[in-house]
Amino acid sequence: MQKEIVAEIEGYQKVINGARAVLDHYRPHIPIHPDWPMVTLGEICDLYQPKTITQQDLVEDGPYLVFGANGVISRYNQYNHEEVEVLITCRGATCGTINKSEPKSWVTGNAMVAKPKDERLSKEFLFSLLKGSDLGPTISGSAQPQITRQGLAPFTIPLPPIETQQQIVAEIAAEQALVAANRELITRFEHKIQATLARIWGEEAPEA
Repeated sequence: MQKEIVAEIEGYQKVINGARAVLDHYRPHIPIHPDWPMVTLGEICDLYQPKTITQQDLVEDGPYLVFGANGVISRYNQYNHEEVEVLITCRGATCGTINKSEPKSWVTGNAMVAKPKDERLSKEFLFSLLKGSDLGPTISGSAQPQITRQGLAPFTIPLPPIETQQQIVAEIAAEQALVAANRELITRFEHKIQATLARIWGEEAPEA
């Protein structure tokens, strides 16, 4: 009986480990077609660092999220971007990390905004493309790594037709939905392990 229970728990754990591996290793991949034109980020996007606000300016219960170098850092009573924007961490050890803001957010100068200049480039496509890109060559500085507009502007990206961009974004969204389902799988199988352990202790508990 004990061997069967151990095998049961090990089976659950293998499922959990597999699901975690999917979450850890999945990255959106966009195969580049040789016929697609290549453009620079400076040509296709407005690249800029917004105004930075101080720690004292932040409002803990403010209505709007504040995005810094690595995503949400606090809240504020104003916003400086009406729409969702693609953000590139431009200071510190995580330089080159790609994030995405939410509507009506304040974005600080620790992030570089890459805003498509026109409808030739989808923000969602840009976000997925940069997530899978190596921005290492655009990083300068050793003691304090940083990305500047001057260093980022020459970085080249493919520019397929907007219809193709939309198809790619839809495919990636479908993949990400499947990947995200692994989180629920992990939770379910952790509960199964807990229930199995509880059953063991229940069986082995001495009678009152």
